[in-house]
Amino acid sequence: MIKKPIFILACTGGGVRGAATAQFLENLETKLDVDICDKFDVFAGTSTGGLIAMGFGVMKLKASQIKTLYNTENMETIMNKSIWDKFFGLMQNQPKYSGKGKTKLLKELSNNLKLKDAGEDKLVLIPTYNITSRKVHIFSSHDPLHNETPAFEIGDGTSAAPGYYPPVLIGSKKETVKEKNIFGIKTKKKVIRGGEWHIDGGVVANDPALIAIACVKELQQKEIENEIKFEDCKWAYRPLSVVSVGTGYNRKPIDGLKAKKFGVIEWFKEGHLINILNDQSLVTEICKIILEQKDDFIRVDGDLKFKASSKMDNTYWVNIEHLRRNGHEWWSIFGDRVLEMLKR
Repeated sequence: MIKKPIFILACTGGGVRGAATAQFLENLETKLDVDICDKFDVFAGTSTGGLIAMGFGVMKLKASQIKTLYNTENMETIMNKSIWDKFFGLMQNQPKYSGKGKTKLLKELSNNLKLKDAGEDKLVLIPTYNITSRKVHIFSSHDPLHNETPAFEIGDGTSAAPGYYPPVLIGSKKETVKEKNIFGIKTKKKVIRGGEWHIDGGVVANDPALIAIACVKELQQKEIENEIKFEDCKWAYRPLSVVSVGTGYNRKPIDGLKAKKFGVIEWFKEGHLINILNDQSLVTEICKIILEQKDDFIRVDGDLKFKASSKMDNTYWVNIEHLRRNGHEWWSIFGDRVLEMLKR
């Protein structure tokens, strides 16, 4: 008896460029006989990809609904400039965006859902970097420690790109305490206790495909070690099929002579450093080696065309449309292969 594959959807970080990812996935869903949230078993996402992954895995949204999230109004709400950036631009020493608009929007969209709302038959994985413990943190819907963590906090944390947003406190609790003021009168005061600070998971795993494969194999191994019957296993003895969707890249050569004079500001100004750090080609090669067949892994991505900006925060509506055109192009290139994989 051959069991059906475990279908994994991995979504990469890239800010507003997630509009291209969302467009590709909308095209995919229109060709499937079921919604993406039902077709895939595992949803892994980093940064903007983490928001997409939770949109499918936790909120059970349709691809068309996720696509509409990437509009100019929402993007400008998420990327509301801090007072420091408005006045000083690249010369300021504070995050470019305050993060308040992002937090508010994510809280509204998540509708009080928690990571556990993904359900036992699905697995949602969201990586962040914990700057309190100084290590990678993977939020898993199968980890009891994360059961009560609000989805919006995790989404806020995984998208807190250094330099763009301030770190996010996850897992804290608000308590009301009584204390006396300077006049000796008892008053009530709200305080925040516990929690740890997190930043964008893209600094360590912009493409979470490798994390997803490792976590699923761990679940498979546990079922085997617990000697669960073959027919009762939810994860073991099933092959893995992975669709990893990027946000586009810029492979335009960097002039070496000019780069010799680049300081920190110059590397960040044109997005060169971010694009280099986000290069996940090595992850793709490792995933193909780990999986049984090369056809078990499809990386959907491409050099940005149609004048789409490679900047993560270009929120102009024209740029969003250009990004969507890239999503359509990716569909024309990779669509048939992905559909063939999902027929297994």
